[in-house]
Amino acid sequence: MIGTSALGNALEFYDFVICGVFIAKISEVFFPNASPTIALFASIFAFSAAFFTRPLGAYVFGLVGDTFGRKVALTYSVMLMGFPTLIISLLPGYNTIGIAAPVILVLCRMVQGLSTGGEYNGAAIFAIEHGQSKQMGLISGIIAGSCMVGAVFASFAGSLMLRPTMPDWAWRIPFFIGALVSFMGFILRKNAKETDAFLHIAEKKKQQKRPMKVIFQKHKAAFLMNMGVGIFKGSLTYTVFGFMNVYMTKFLGYDMSTAVFLNVFGLLGYTSGCTFFGWLSDKITMRKSVYLSCLLCCTLSYFSFYLLQSKDLVLVGLGQYGVGLYVGSFVGLSHAFMQVLFPADTRYTGIAVSFSIGIAISGGFMPSVYTFMTGYSGNMYMAAIIISAYAIIFTIISRFYRHRAKLYSPAPHYSNHNEKEKELKLA
Repeated sequence: MIGTSALGNALEFYDFVICGVFIAKISEVFFPNASPTIALFASIFAFSAAFFTRPLGAYVFGLVGDTFGRKVALTYSVMLMGFPTLIISLLPGYNTIGIAAPVILVLCRMVQGLSTGGEYNGAAIFAIEHGQSKQMGLISGIIAGSCMVGAVFASFAGSLMLRPTMPDWAWRIPFFIGALVSFMGFILRKNAKETDAFLHIAEKKKQQKRPMKVIFQKHKAAFLMNMGVGIFKGSLTYTVFGFMNVYMTKFLGYDMSTAVFLNVFGLLGYTSGCTFFGWLSDKITMRKSVYLSCLLCCTLSYFSFYLLQSKDLVLVGLGQYGVGLYVGSFVGLSHAFMQVLFPADTRYTGIAVSFSIGIAISGGFMPSVYTFMTGYSGNMYMAAIIISAYAIIFTIISRFYRHRAKLYSPAPHYSNHNEKEKELKLA
């Protein structure tokens, strides 16, 4: 089941990230009459539109996941990603249908946001509930890293389709492929097995009909804490997804094809960081892993941006890898961090909604913030400065996580169906 969740997550993230990879090309096709800077910011806004609808998607699919099952929610969330991706692949540009082109583009991104709101956290919940509590960090890292498999393929497609020798319409091919793989994900999810945790609450008829009401009554602190996870994670993740291609082209002068190719090293660093630090959190406790991750964000970020400015492609590749590594050091353990905050009957809604609100606050705007602040200040380390500030704030928040949170078993196994979920202590 871990493999099914990881593969489905990779397929969906390919669809989600492909817009970021082709953000410069999209600005040419859908905003051709604007200045290059305005067109770029308009394209970043179109990319960010998906974040505005993520909380709504999280609520809808969270309600489905807590009421009808994790499998049902995940099956239809991946299907919902495929249709707007197909539309984008066939959508005429501004010069053909006028203002309707960017409007439809933004609407498609908003629908993709609905899907991602239910998919991203749901895949981790599904996998960890199928696993064992002592391995939840490793499972968390695998699921988080699986996103990058899709992102790597998206970046590879970008490096091929953005070459000067390719026709102008070549960027549409990866979008069309993305629609096809979403339908494959639907088939995979439809044949998956439901988790024991949900089957148990369904058998006892304990599904929450109004999970948000219960969350605000009993788990308000966990909800706010999880928003903090989303804010920090958004500030990190979309450095790799949205900002690095802009940074490499606009500020360092690389052509788009080279920038996308170099970004693959960042995605590989992210994948390895997710898996390693997820595994490490099972060995040295979550608290120590969070502190280590925040320390890396405050140190490795500066060194990585130093290497990015070296003009030596080998060192630039290492810098990209370093960016991915410190981002993955937190993202890899974050699913496990979130998983134990809510009991099984409100887990899907609680995690998905609070996280989506947090990441909508930061993730959707961070590429624009990094771009504006770097250009305005002329400081090539501005992104590292902002990330360090987030890391210091989250270190303080994690103290609250340690001392105040009521924690629940993420993957209970019910040998006795009368057994209650055991509370966990964070070492």
